Amino acid sequence: MVCVSLDSTRPELTGLNFVLDKLEVRLAATDSFRLAESVVTLIKDNPQSYDLFIEKTNSIIVPLSTISEVLRVINPETQDIKIGIEESQIFFQIDNVRIVSRLINGKYPPYQQIIPESFTTRVLLAKDEVLRAVKIAGIFTHSKAGEVKFTVDGELSQVHVQSKAEEVGENKTVLSAEIEGPSQEALFNPRYMADGLQAISTSNLVLLMNSGSSPAVLRMVQGEKKEELLNYTYIIMPIKN
Repeated sequence: MVCVSLDSTRPELTGLNFVLDKLEVRLAATDSFRLAESVVTLIKDNPQSYDLFIEKTNSIIVPLSTISEVLRVINPETQDIKIGIEESQIFFQIDNVRIVSRLINGKYPPYQQIIPESFTTRVLLAKDEVLRAVKIAGIFTHSKAGEVKFTVDGELSQVHVQSKAEEVGENKTVLSAEIEGPSQEALFNPRYMADGLQAISTSNLVLLMNSGSSPAVLRMVQGEKKEELLNYTYIIMPIKN
């Protein structure tokens, strides 16, 4: 939800995009600077009706206010959320609460085109360590739109997270990492990076990069082999010098 745009001049970005497939739903949000996508498995009450619907419409946009209300109603005991969709409306049934909302008119941009298909550098990091480093570095930026420098050193198996502001000072944290591929260097908005890291629920994650000017990706990993989980993808655009 942190990626949903607040820019009213582009109303199609002010909601959460539901991309409907036969077996799953992709939930996506972007404000043009970062993008988050979650994949949720479907259980269909009426498969035939659902399949007919997605033949006509496989992408809808749900207002941010509606999603906020749904999240407010969900509690730790909630097991399933039932969703019904019509051409201009959506409803959520959560336990004994029913939420009905109009959909946002418009066409969501084809966001999947900006997700790189492959990466030259893969960096395995401990989530809590890199999140702490980013938050500390954010204090040493000159504004809310400041920048934090990530230096991926493949030879030393380290990631340096650093920032500098004349009126505040400078900070540098060195993190141990498992790195595959060439060294990289990129500048990121610390708030955008922290938002993506906080949404990760596993203790380890991978940072995937191609260059300091192309989108970087955060994904969760699990197991001894640290395999990537594709049910959550966070894309962040680097700040160009």
